[in-house]
Amino acid sequence: MTNAAAPILRTPDHRFAALSDWAFAPCYQAIADPVHDSLRMHFVDEGARDGATVLLVHGEPTWG
Repeated sequence: MTNAAAPILRTPDHRFAALSDWAFAPCYQAIADPVHDSLRMHFVDEGARDGATVLLVHGEPTWG
């Protein structure tokens, strides 16, 4: 048994261009990772600037 990390796969950004039902600007945050140096996490930042923060977390097989 090895401790090799699984590769990180990323869908190319152009695959998300001009999605007909996704009108949100891309926002990313780099997360430090000791194995892969950093990981990129996407989030949606919408709504009133002075509004309450709501965190919604989803899992597979859905997105958004």
